[in-house]
Amino acid sequence: MQVHALLAVLVLASGTGTGADGQVGQQPPLAADDRAEQGTAKEIKRLAAWPTVKRSADLRKEIRRLRAARVPEMVTSARAALIDYGAAVVPYLLPLLDKEDDKQTLVQMREILETVTGPPHTRLLAEFFSDRALEVRIWSLERCATLHDAGLRPALEKSLARLAKLREKADEQERLAATLCLISTGDVAALGELCDRLDGHWKRWGGTALRALEAVRGQAATELLGELLHAEKRERRLLGLRLLGGCLEKTRADIVLPFLEGSDSGLRIAAINLLRQTMDGEPPLERLPVFEAIERASKWRERLK
Repeated sequence: MQVHALLAVLVLASGTGTGADGQVGQQPPLAADDRAEQGTAKEIKRLAAWPTVKRSADLRKEIRRLRAARVPEMVTSARAALIDYGAAVVPYLLPLLDKEDDKQTLVQMREILETVTGPPHTRLLAEFFSDRALEVRIWSLERCATLHDAGLRPALEKSLARLAKLREKADEQERLAATLCLISTGDVAALGELCDRLDGHWKRWGGTALRALEAVRGQAATELLGELLHAEKRERRLLGLRLLGGCLEKTRADIVLPFLEGSDSGLRIAAINLLRQTMDGEPPLERLPVFEAIERASKWRERLK
């Protein structure tokens, strides 16, 4: 595959290798490699322990209320109470993703977890990469894939090595989550694996992929994924346009001109979305009428020439 043929050269060229609350008690310590960064406002303070709660029984009660809720008002109340606990809720709520059967409740649980977690919690979430429960591992990997912490690379390489040993028995969704998370650490080499695995999974993983790819935006990723634009199969060209939306080097935006001028409306819309994301920082459009797409494509052609 051309992608893999170009991969080693690009990695060497880029220098990148594989590799609320009142309920909270004592403030958690920082991760060892972040303690020296406390005085730097721009640095993220990675926590080494979850915040604590004074009365864990009350927190557990709210979790039970959420899981038992069958009317919107009860869901809203329990959700608000849990969010008010902040990140202290994570060690109690995250392990339950594998035990909850109700789909709507699972949606609420995931949304709460996403709301209360952020960059300071990546090292703590990494502890769940090896959890016994598949759903817990996948959620933790996917969440960290959107938070860009290069310090997670050793833990991710360990997870991927475990998955490699499982071969065909490994869960495909976990493989994708781990690969995207590795890319989010700045690992350009993981793009080859992503290109092989993301076909057919864009609806589920596309949004996460675009956020993870921001960590490798630049010339190396552009050259690598740009190879997909010359693929014989339309599906590969479409994948290339979609992925480049997350990492295209702005000075190379003209590589999508052929797709703006072509007759394939699906590829044209993908090219428009790519440019919206790269040039204007706008989200991709899910639906775009044919005539509107033609008009937008014309405007982009004039802008790029």
